[in-house]
Amino acid sequence: MSDIAIIGMSCRFPGADNLDDYWTLLREGLSGISPTSRERWDVDAHYHETVKTPGKSNAHQGGFLKDIKGFDARFFGISDKEARYMDPQQRLVLEAVWHALEDAHIAPRDIAGSATGVFIGVMTNEYGMQCSADLDKINLFTGSGNGLSMIANRVSYFFDLNGVSLAIDTACSSSLVAVAKACQSLEVGNIDFAIVAGVNLMLDPAMDVFYSQAGLISPTGHCRTFDEKADGIARGEGVGVVILQRACDISSNAADNVYGLIKGCAVNHDGRSNGITAPNRALQEAVIRRAHSAAGTSVDNIDYIELHGTGTQIGDPIEAMALGAALNRDSSHPRECWIGSVKSNIGHLEAAAGIAALIKCSLAIKRGWIPPSINFEVPNKLLKLQEHRLAVARQLMQWPEKTSPRLAGISSFGLGGTNAHVVLSEYCVSSPAARSVEPRGVCGYWVLPVSAKNPKALRTLAKRYLEEIEALSEDELVEFCATAATRRSSFEYRILALGKTPAEMIANLKQAAQQVSDETTPAVKPYLVPPVIFAYAGQGSQWLGMARTLLTQFDVFSQAIDQCDALFSPCLGQSIKHLLLHETDADVIDDTANAQPLIFSY
Repeated sequence: MSDIAIIGMSCRFPGADNLDDYWTLLREGLSGISPTSRERWDVDAHYHETVKTPGKSNAHQGGFLKDIKGFDARFFGISDKEARYMDPQQRLVLEAVWHALEDAHIAPRDIAGSATGVFIGVMTNEYGMQCSADLDKINLFTGSGNGLSMIANRVSYFFDLNGVSLAIDTACSSSLVAVAKACQSLEVGNIDFAIVAGVNLMLDPAMDVFYSQAGLISPTGHCRTFDEKADGIARGEGVGVVILQRACDISSNAADNVYGLIKGCAVNHDGRSNGITAPNRALQEAVIRRAHSAAGTSVDNIDYIELHGTGTQIGDPIEAMALGAALNRDSSHPRECWIGSVKSNIGHLEAAAGIAALIKCSLAIKRGWIPPSINFEVPNKLLKLQEHRLAVARQLMQWPEKTSPRLAGISSFGLGGTNAHVVLSEYCVSSPAARSVEPRGVCGYWVLPVSAKNPKALRTLAKRYLEEIEALSEDELVEFCATAATRRSSFEYRILALGKTPAEMIANLKQAAQQVSDETTPAVKPYLVPPVIFAYAGQGSQWLGMARTLLTQFDVFSQAIDQCDALFSPCLGQSIKHLLLHETDADVIDDTANAQPLIFSY
């Protein structure tokens, strides 16, 4: 399989609203588990401490997001009425995709109309069921706002993407299977970019009751993966997105933004086993071997495996035995393989579990640290960890030193038997790319544009920028400004901050943000069709040396002058670009025959 690069990511998980929060939660071994929100359902009415009580759940905790109602519908061109009927999973994915594209330094306008594929791992539509309960209230938006396929289709529609658009449901392995399918489409050339997401929300007690009836849910509300006290899963919710591109298409100046390389993927099914929901050790082993075969990597080089690790007395030992057989390391092997499961931190995110695991590993492999797997004290003896040279990461640890790239694996297994495994490698840049921007900024200034669709959003974005740039070095600030200017979409409400030093930039940005109020008018008006502009330039504003700095510093300005030059040169008998760059006589510039086209072009 050809290498597939992860070039952008975003997430909202329990206890973590973004990538930085997520890494902090992982690095510090924190938990995102909290009591079941009474905004979701009547906890008291549906709870009973005794497992398998009809109509009841024996769990009263889970991994919940803070706010799933907030949605900037107008930002996405959606009316308030339509937004009310939209599955919150659809809303979460739209927002997360936007943030992931920003993280990838891709302006949405640059991929509009492109062969970009959308792959969404999702397994429930509880909001749609609620909206359809009263048949008299069903309307047009009930259909377009719900349905699993519409989550993927909405992304393709809003961003104007012309590649494949799929919702994938294989239960708990949905989002990692979506990653595998996206890699497959990239490999054969059907698409140029892939947007892959996993999403899950808990809006109804039915799934809690199901897990309780199946004896799978933890009464303590905590996933104790690998521990002898493991008593079941803790349910969780969230959304994660990764942006994928063929590694061979990565430009040299984008290399620093690559989180890791997907070297190989595999998907299989348990077939007929002890029951449709029972795990199959042999097929779990097989999917790991197939993934490494596709990657062209040896299992002997694996440093870390992010296991499915649900924290059940049956599932964990079977998975450990399957992994041990696949790695084939005995007690005499010189290196142990570290293992962990993010379910111990944020719960089992079901359809989004695989993407949460992939994002965790991507952050870990890029930063060179293995986060701890929490809620682990005494290992379950059935796992036979020492026998297979497996070791649970109990605390934050540096990635083991080695001469070859860091290598990890991610497993995700579906309730109905669909298994997936992904092999992830560190992305090593052979030599640093030459800087594309002047280290001290253009003309000695840093220029930071900030724009949004309304004044409130503009103030919020400016505040976020301030928090970020206060921690940046001078070189990082230059890159930050360049990205904000060239890789973010521009909106009608705008402010601009300039500075010759980081301190001056911060002060000017604070001042500009303070001047934004709810009465602030847009700096520009959006047009569906670019308007025709008539330029009446006047006379007398020309000067010797005009435009020289702009011509030498900005390609876009130089290209615009070239277009004007092609039109004026036949009339003037000389090049206006040559006049701007090389003329030394001010009288020549002041000559009306020259001044008029120069001012117009400028």
